[in-house]
Amino acid sequence: MNNNITVKGEFQLTDALENMINNKEKMRTYYIDGWLDCGKPETLLETNRYLLNKSKKTTALKKYKQTNSRIVEPVYIGKNVEIENSIIGPYATINDGCIIKNSIIDNCIIENSSLIENCVMSESIIGEGASVKREILKLNIGNYSEI
Repeated sequence: MNNNITVKGEFQLTDALENMINNKEKMRTYYIDGWLDCGKPETLLETNRYLLNKSKKTTALKKYKQTNSRIVEPVYIGKNVEIENSIIGPYATINDGCIIKNSIIDNCIIENSSLIENCVMSESIIGEGASVKREILKLNIGNYSEI
């Protein structure tokens, strides 16, 4: 990254590994039980479901505010999240600082500081700081987007 080696503006893991080999870094292999792919929206959501199932409980940090809402395990809820008149889960990851109002969210990943209001959302990935204020069933949007 310090050398700014990119392909189409993206850093490539293969370039980093090749650089490490050229610099005589020691590498070894490890056996793994499975591969958790996060390269496409559907596989990222699949990985999220796997990790939430593995925890076998609500991994909410209990540092969130909930009013007239229901949490359906498994879920992850970060710090300083406000949930009002909503149903969250199963398989929802709601990261720090989000506000969820009048919504139903399952099988989704909502990144930090996003606002979700008046939505029915499933199989969606919402970027950091995004704002979604209408009913949508499936949506993938990037950071600081507004719908």
